Amino acid sequence: METFIKAVITVFFIGLVVGGIVLFSVFLIVPADKLARVEKGDTSGNKNAPNISQFNEQSVIDKIKLLFGSQLSGGTQQPQQQVIPSSSGTVNNQSVSSGYNPRVRISGLIQKSDVPVGAIELVDSAAGFTPKMFEVKTGSAVVIAFSSSDSGSHLIAFENPELADVSVGVGPGQLRALSFIAPKAGEYAFRCAVPGHATRGEVGIMTVR
Repeated sequence: METFIKAVITVFFIGLVVGGIVLFSVFLIVPADKLARVEKGDTSGNKNAPNISQFNEQSVIDKIKLLFGSQLSGGTQQPQQQVIPSSSGTVNNQSVSSGYNPRVRISGLIQKSDVPVGAIELVDSAAGFTPKMFEVKTGSAVVIAFSSSDSGSHLIAFENPELADVSVGVGPGQLRALSFIAPKAGEYAFRCAVPGHATRGEVGIMTVR
């Protein structure tokens, strides 16, 4: 009887050892092998196995930077250059080159006291532009001080494609300066590009002589 009990106990412990080895193989060795294959990019053994390369931390950071740019890098937007006319036919000390280039410069919001001497003060409202017509000399540096005198926003734009970049917008009560080199002689129509504003009379003519 004693011998039988010893035999049962021995078999029991052998079973525990064998069971432990089996469990170790299933839960440690097999997952480790799968993980090694995933790290190498081999997911053929399991269609649902994750590809670790898809979760590259640097890749995610680069995508976020691409979306938000300088907001994440700590950069700040450069202030817009102040518009200053010159009697020598230049804008901000840049001479007029052969071949037309409007060399547009747009200021940030300014006060009336900041408007350069000789600037064309152009006011827009629901009643239209004031003045509706003005003259400039071809090749000269033109400065327009553009403002809104009503509760609406306005955007000056020229019809001629050569002057497509000569445009600036203002909100209610705001004032900004726009500088450019005058094109060749002719008449150049301008308008408020806010939808519906031109049809109610917000149009004008710049004559270049």
